[in-house]
Amino acid sequence: MNSENTATPTTATAAAALLPYTVPSGKPFQDLFGPCRSTQMDLIDKGELESFLSGAGPRGRRMILTTSWLAYVERQRQREANGEIGMRSPNPRARAHEATAPLPRPARTRNAAPTKRPPTRASRRRA
Repeated sequence: MNSENTATPTTATAAAALLPYTVPSGKPFQDLFGPCRSTQMDLIDKGELESFLSGAGPRGRRMILTTSWLAYVERQRQREANGEIGMRSPNPRARAHEATAPLPRPARTRNAAPTKRPPTRASRRRA
């Protein structure tokens, strides 16, 4: 067997192998991946997540493909890396703080021997 032809699985592929193929929308998806039901539906409406109805009749259970979620997360990472999403804080105080970041403090050292504190009133009364 030639080692050049064997592909190493990516992290998303390896994670997908351990996850179920589909997850019901709502609480089960939220428990597994995090986004609440309204965010799930928004992503489905925008076409970011693939889903289908499972079950008999006009009403069914909405199932979300796990691979579509992992692909969405990867797209978001790429967009962030490209500077398309994510930005500096809109808070003017935070921007001012970012611009004038403090210099790192020097390490604390103790050169002198500690001095003895004078006794307090409470300690003088006990004696």
